[in-house]
Amino acid sequence: MIYREEMIKELKKTDLAVRSQEAYFQYTLKLFNEVPSMTPGNISEEAVEEWLIGLKEQKYACGTIRIAKNGVRFFFEKVIPRPEWRIFQDFKPGTKTSRRPCLTVSEVWRTLNCIRTPHNKAALTTIYLCGLRLGECLNLGVCDVLKSERELHIHWAKGAKERNVPIPEKGIDMLREHYRTHVHKSLLFPALGRGRYKDIRERVKDTPMPSASIQTVFKAALKEVGIEKRNLSVHSLRHSYATHLLELGVPIEHVKILMGHTNLMTTARYLHITPTGFKDTKEKIQNLAEPMS
Repeated sequence: MIYREEMIKELKKTDLAVRSQEAYFQYTLKLFNEVPSMTPGNISEEAVEEWLIGLKEQKYACGTIRIAKNGVRFFFEKVIPRPEWRIFQDFKPGTKTSRRPCLTVSEVWRTLNCIRTPHNKAALTTIYLCGLRLGECLNLGVCDVLKSERELHIHWAKGAKERNVPIPEKGIDMLREHYRTHVHKSLLFPALGRGRYKDIRERVKDTPMPSASIQTVFKAALKEVGIEKRNLSVHSLRHSYATHLLELGVPIEHVKILMGHTNLMTTARYLHITPTGFKDTKEKIQNLAEPMS
């Protein structure tokens, strides 16, 4: 019990997002629950290595294994230091090589335009127009809309990194209309209580809209318009935003800043292209042959 409390205390000292803190804690608990013969104080490096390899053998996603490794590493650096261990330097979770699910511009707007609930449509449209993570969008405050600069200030970002992102003028107009429906004192996307026949202002809560309901609405919209690509989620709007900017010729260094990435290699994963982008490329290749006699 004392180790749990110590880890929670150490996690709270970091700049990690709340969800990352929770994931680090849960995977560390998972380690000790699955190796019950050893306590946190006497578990061996070999046992930790076997557990991590077991995650690979169970076909956990590379990203999940990386989070598990980082969580356990945090425990053995901050709570029970094991400076002599090499496992965290030597163990490689693997590299995810599959393409990130992405929509074309036309598919994005077909999906967004079929959403009938205005507050969900406004949130999902904001995510696409600004390339936001779901949590970044839902935690936007009224004061985060910088109207004169036509920007949004993002302060609930991954890794506690703040940034400003541009938003089109039509997006500002949409947010203005959306805000007038609820006029919450601080939240741009507040949760709505029950009572569909009540005025929205009577249903507004002091918490952000739940992420699960946004995911449900988005997947229902995809189904309604007949888009059946695998592994699509709200996060696919962010992937699509980055891909579409690169297709439009926006320098990858600028996309890196807009996405809030630290490493350019992270942004480079969006260099896969949609069918529309590939069509443009084929047309440009045709131009290479124009001087031929």
